[in-house]
Amino acid sequence: MKKPSVRSFAVVAAACLSLMPAHSITAASHSLATNPPLVIDVGYEPVTMDPQIDYDTAAAIPLANAYDGLVRAVGVKSVKIVPDIALSWKQSADGKTWTFKLRQGVKFHDGSTVDAAAVKYTFDRLFAINQGAVSDFSEIGSVTVSDPTTVVFHLKTPASFFLTSLTSVWGTGIVSPTTVKAHQVKNDWGKKWLYEHDAGSGPWTISQWVHNQKIVLNPFPGYWRGWSGAHVGQVVYQWPSASSTQRLGLEHGDTDIAMNMTPQDFDAVSHESGISVQDFTAQTIRDIRLNNTKGPLKNRLVRQALSYSFDYNTFVKAVFKGHAARMTGVGPTGFANYVPAKHLYTYDPNKAKQLLSQAGYGNGVTLQVTWQTGDIAAQQMAQIWKAEVAPLGIKMNLQPLTSAQYNSQSQKPTTMPDVFFGQWTMDYADDQQEYFLFYYSKVLPPANSNVMYYKNPTVDTMLEQAMAATDSKKAADLYAKICDTVYNDAVEIWAAQPNDRVAIRSNVHGFVYNFLYSSYYYDLYALSKS
Repeated sequence: MKKPSVRSFAVVAAACLSLMPAHSITAASHSLATNPPLVIDVGYEPVTMDPQIDYDTAAAIPLANAYDGLVRAVGVKSVKIVPDIALSWKQSADGKTWTFKLRQGVKFHDGSTVDAAAVKYTFDRLFAINQGAVSDFSEIGSVTVSDPTTVVFHLKTPASFFLTSLTSVWGTGIVSPTTVKAHQVKNDWGKKWLYEHDAGSGPWTISQWVHNQKIVLNPFPGYWRGWSGAHVGQVVYQWPSASSTQRLGLEHGDTDIAMNMTPQDFDAVSHESGISVQDFTAQTIRDIRLNNTKGPLKNRLVRQALSYSFDYNTFVKAVFKGHAARMTGVGPTGFANYVPAKHLYTYDPNKAKQLLSQAGYGNGVTLQVTWQTGDIAAQQMAQIWKAEVAPLGIKMNLQPLTSAQYNSQSQKPTTMPDVFFGQWTMDYADDQQEYFLFYYSKVLPPANSNVMYYKNPTVDTMLEQAMAATDSKKAADLYAKICDTVYNDAVEIWAAQPNDRVAIRSNVHGFVYNFLYSSYYYDLYALSKS
């Protein structure tokens, strides 16, 4: 289809609300303080609260609720883009200029106004810091301000995924220049302060972070949508490592929502009065990241051998109790540019042994195998895999890592573990995002996700061509070739695409699953509790 000269997207006009007068804020503060608290158990502790630095799913709740973005994604089974701070947007004929009109009357938690200058400052800050999800936005050349309610993005090349990329929770949270500048230390863009505070305009503020224990969020009385109707009050967000602890919390009413239990504990609480377990088709993947630069893993044949040593279907049954599907490609199903593998790796120990011998490792290999502390499924997979590959001469030394340890060790190929059981939730609804962040050799830590340190010049060239393509068919053809190459290179092991299961006490109302943001995200503003 020929692209029209200017493509305008939906203008969903929720009424622009001005900041409430002081007496209304006082009344709202009093009302919110009496609203029932909410306790959520998640998988693990975030690395930081800085929206331009954090890049882990554990931070989705505080980031998505303390900060507003230009747009948001909604939808239980598919993704629809809706306005947040931006009310409308349009794209130029050449696809390289995007103009956003902003909602008026929105205030940051510090009382300053959310305007076009704040949006520009946010993206300038993202690129200056050059961490976290910055590579999601590498197509942006510059951001300019036309007037207080109009901000313009100038892209280096046309990018069909640009608007979709802005739905990401990571990198896009609009920060208050006033707050950031007030807390700068030697021009650090306020990084030290934003590590455990916020500078947002969202419905909740980050009140307290008790490290290794919990994060406390409080409602912001001046939130632009107002506080009519039923809402929860203070939110406690915690990460007990034991599934049994989460289960007991649910059963005793000390925990309202849990989403990191074993399948056995989910099944157990699903039969209890006052608790419901909801099961959703999810886009999160379970991948096993191989350091392509280290020891025997430099050899593609060894990586392929590991791919044949993994019993995919058994893991789906044993670890996820059937609430998952084995991955059938490099990226998750359900989004644009998904490419199925032409020839799937299957569990074939004889093939694995043959490849090891062919690679010169017939006497076996020793690998350091890691996962993130509190990731129960990863721990179970690692323990089972270790036992299964021992007869092949593959010795695995197992070691869990905290978020901070993994974040530190993954910064260099020499310190990145041999094997890491990861999980990846797409930032926006297009699999090309994963292909670019995982397999482009120039997107390396600390700012990016190619922790496999994979480098293939042919893949690099095709990724560059696909990213700049204005024809979606041409881009899709390139992504198909990219995925075939990456899959054959056995860059990592693509294990499973688990369902999302959420256990919720029946007195919590308003929960709506989000297909893009996954079970790690909750729209706290929509929740109430009886």
